[in-house]
Amino acid sequence: MLFVCCVGESSLYAKPKKEVKDTVKQQVNNTWLYSMVLPGYGQIRNKQYWKVPVIYASGAGLIYMGYDSNSKYHEAYNNYVNTTDPSLRAQYKSDYTSFRRQRNLYYSGAGLVYLLSVIDAINGVKSPNHSPAKATLYSALLPGLGQFYNKQYWKIPIIYGGMASLIYGITFNNTEYKSALDAYNAVKAGEYGEFNGATKEADLKHYVQSYRRNRDLMVLLIGVAYALNIIDATVDAHLFDYDIGDDLSLRFDPMMTNDFTAPKQVYSYTGAGVGARVLITF
Repeated sequence: MLFVCCVGESSLYAKPKKEVKDTVKQQVNNTWLYSMVLPGYGQIRNKQYWKVPVIYASGAGLIYMGYDSNSKYHEAYNNYVNTTDPSLRAQYKSDYTSFRRQRNLYYSGAGLVYLLSVIDAINGVKSPNHSPAKATLYSALLPGLGQFYNKQYWKIPIIYGGMASLIYGITFNNTEYKSALDAYNAVKAGEYGEFNGATKEADLKHYVQSYRRNRDLMVLLIGVAYALNIIDATVDAHLFDYDIGDDLSLRFDPMMTNDFTAPKQVYSYTGAGVGARVLITF
């Protein structure tokens, strides 16, 4: 009698192998590259022509308003610098601060329109299955967007919470670094300088080096977090269509072989063998 234990994949529970055609991946990559260079290209390729004038009208409008606010900012700033009257200086300072904020807001809006046009172009490429290329590009363009595409919404607040904490740390350490550096340069020049109660050159130098090191480390960490966000989205997209259930089954089957050789230590026999087989499927 022959007893054999076999482990294999059942056709019922086998994980389907995701077929991602190279042509689809190439279409996604081409759409992304060309849309980065020429906004609206992807919408034309996807035959969504009505979106092209919307993209250019909104982008051009925001850029024009940003340019106009920038001109007014420089005018108000020059008036502030060249005026000695305290009341006028206060007014000009308020004006140029307001125009600067408007300029930054309009330019940021134009950048957002550009970014959304690229994402929309990529999303318009038809793919038969969940596309890892889309998840990768989404996360590269906007952290967390790949996780949204993979329907892992719970990861998005973690990504933005971590990045927000790092950005706050960068801002805080950079501000403290500049303050410590100003005090250090003043003391080094023979003038009075103070930071956190420290007035000696050696102590101030220690503060400068510490805050600069912390700032640079957090800049590095935010780059690592950005890269991990892309890797996470790519890996999850590859596993999106796989069945990772824990269904298992155990089955006994009769078995016959036409070429069975018994171990010589037991007895010498060559020929057909009859036995049982244990098949574990997953």
